[in-house]
Amino acid sequence: MGKKYELLLNNINEGKYTGREILLSGAVLFLTGALLGMIFSPRKNQVIGSNNGNGSCNGNEAQAKKQKENKEGKK
Repeated sequence: MGKKYELLLNNINEGKYTGREILLSGAVLFLTGALLGMIFSPRKNQVIGSNNGNGSCNGNEAQAKKQKENKEGKK
């Protein structure tokens, strides 16, 4: 690995690769790694809170449902 690294540095110093080519190569490698990381990362399902005692309605939805029921009952 060390010999390949030295060969790459020699090629850069000799002018075989321009700064733009090096920058674009680095960007491509970074984006490829990020894409593969997103594709092959483990999927995690996390539930925040236990949802004990909560039906399909909570908070304002429950109040709105009660108000609707009260209005329908008065008619």
